Parts: sequence; structure tokens; C-alpha cells
Amino acid sequence: MRVLIVDDNAARVSVIVRRLVEDCSLDHSDIINSRCAYEARASLSSEKFDLMLLDIRIPGRLDDAPDVAHSLQLLAEVEEGAALLMPGKIVGMTAYDDAALAAQQAFKDATWTLIVTSEISDGWCDTVVNCVRYLQLEAGQRSTSHEKVDVLVISALSSEIEAIRSLSWSWTAPEPVDDTAFISRGVFISNGRQFTVASTHAARMGMVSSAVLTSKLVATLSPKICVMPGICAGLPGRAEIGDVVFAECSWDYQSGRYAVDADGGSVFQQDPHQVSVDVKVVTRVDEMARDSHTLYAIWDAWPTKPKTPFAIKRGPMACGSAVLANSDYVAEIQRQNRKLRAIEMESYGFLHAISVANEPRPLAIVAKSVCDFADNLKGDDYQAYACYTSAQTVRAFLERFATDLT
Repeated sequence: MRVLIVDDNAARVSVIVRRLVEDCSLDHSDIINSRCAYEARASLSSEKFDLMLLDIRIPGRLDDAPDVAHSLQLLAEVEEGAALLMPGKIVGMTAYDDAALAAQQAFKDATWTLIVTSEISDGWCDTVVNCVRYLQLEAGQRSTSHEKVDVLVISALSSEIEAIRSLSWSWTAPEPVDDTAFISRGVFISNGRQFTVASTHAARMGMVSSAVLTSKLVATLSPKICVMPGICAGLPGRAEIGDVVFAECSWDYQSGRYAVDADGGSVFQQDPHQVSVDVKVVTRVDEMARDSHTLYAIWDAWPTKPKTPFAIKRGPMACGSAVLANSDYVAEIQRQNRKLRAIEMESYGFLHAISVANEPRPLAIVAKSVCDFADNLKGDDYQAYACYTSAQTVRAFLERFATDLT
């Protein structure tokens, strides 16, 4: 449980922290103190708190005089829910009768609690303790396995999901969905609207593992959007290292039949089944690809970046169950689709699971970054960079277009 105390009164903060630690078993690291409205906005812009304790007379900045206006302005911004993440509950505090009177109507209108504190005793803090205990019990009664999310992010590798969880989306500690799957929950803002998100990675690489996990979590969490980030192999001349390839479609390039040809030799008769991505995604990918400013900023923030910025590209993405390090075999796969951009191991299973899900079916997005070219030079040199560009591009894409796609 996370508590934000917005208060510049060190003595009062000390009382609250002591009581929450002793009476509610909270850890000191779960309690954040912002001493002015400016610091509070910084905290609320990056994290969703379960409870905010708001002093009714706080400074705008540390060098300002405390004033009720600063607190009421912060409260209005929180309730607006645009730039700041809304806490689960808000409790106002003041030791001044005039401040309580000035803020009384605003708290009444929003149905928030307003308590009068005292320097003589800490009896007033019983209300805060009771509030935290209620929130703890309520959280314990929640069936997290059935708590829906707006966006589900699934990857194959832990390094891919770690890049996602490095985004400033207020991630929680991993929690079990069932006996075999764990998710971490977070939130992000898209055009003033808050979206809930869950992230997880499969136990093994490959289409089967990804398809099983996707099917299970789509049924359990009912997401509106499902995203698969991560790494892939690019086709030489069709994608460069770090380029993020959005799949237009995917198929199992190993699907088909091995038969005997007229000369008695073995021949593979291809039978690929393609799953396509919704055109709503494709058109927005093109729009994102033109945003060179955003892509440059992502590239420039990587400490050991390549010499040239990465690009966003879209196209067919082939999927198979084997790790490839053979350019001749890549050429064989390319014969199945001359516009092939990338090859990897999970996208078909992910997309197929979503394509057969019950209605309302979520929108599917695959956005993987090129880390090698599936040839004899294949290595791990660019995997961290590719995980980063994929995750950051997914962030920028969702924060820009999630409202359009839901």
C-alpha cells in the first residue's frame, strides 16, 4: 500500500508515519512526503497512491508561504484526472479552523474526509489509521485475478518485460493470477484519460507458450488492447538494428507438409495461415513513424546508441519455433512473402489466440525491435538496445493513441 503525505509540518508528518508503521504495519518506504504542491504534483504525475493525506495549507513551492489556495488548486487538478494520477482516497488535514472552513465545501462536494489535527495529542490520527486499515482490508477482499485491465502487455523474455516495467507507469509488485502466471499492474495517461495495464512474460519462448498465456489472460483480465513488445531478427535491407517493426500480419513459416517430389526427393509444401492486424493499428503506426522528434529523443537517451536513429517500420512478420542463425534459411522464409520485414518466435501464437478469443475481442499490436539479422553473425550485442527501443516505442504509441483505439 502506498501513502502520499502532502504536508510541510514535520512534526505532524512524524506522528502520521509512526502510527502507520506501528499500527498498520506499513514500511517506511511505502510512505512518501511532499512538502509543497510542486513536489506533490511530481509524485502524483508518476505514481498512483492508495491514499493521499493533504494538508489544507501548503506552500505552492518550498519558498512560498502556506495557503489554502495551493491545496485547493492541487485537489482540483487531482479530481480533474488529466495530468495527475488520482489517489484511491483523499483525506484533508488542518490545525486551523479558518482553513477547515475555507476547504469544507470542496471536500464535501467530493465526499472526501476533512479532519482537524492537534499538537496536544495524536487522537486525530486514529481516523487516518482507521482509513488505512479499511483500505488494507478492502484490498485483501479484492479478487485480483478478475480485476480487469485496459491494456495487457505480454512478452517472451524477462529482459523484454523488464524494459516495459522500466517505464514510469507506476508498476506494482508482481501478483499471481493463477498457479502459473504472475502480472504486474500499472497505469498510464493517454490524452487526459487514465488506462490500467498489466504486464507479464511467458515461461518459455515460442508460439505455444505465448498462445496459451495470451488466451488465459485475455479471458481473465478482459483487456481492450493486447501488446507484444520485444526483439526480433530483421531482414537485411528491410530493417536495421534497433528499428521497431510493427507486424501487419504473422504466420507460422513451418506450417505445411513434407512430401516426395517427382524425382523421389523431399519437398516442403508450404501452407501458411496468416493472421492480420486491424487496420486501425496500421494507420496509426504510419502516423507514429512520421514523428521523428519522438523517435530521435528515444534514440538519443540510450547511452551507447548506434550512430543513426532507429525508425518505425511495418510489414509481414514470420514466426517459427527455432532460433535462426542461417541466412540461407532466412532466404527460404522470405519466399513465402517478398515483403517480409522480420522473423521471430511468438507473434503468430499471440495473434492467433486473440483472433479466436470471445467478443469483445481485444485489439492486437506486435511491436518488436531488430537485434540481429538471423545470420552467422547473430549475437546478443544489441538485445538490450532493442528491448529499450521496443518498450519506449510502445509507450509513446499507447500514450498517444490508446484513446483512439478503445
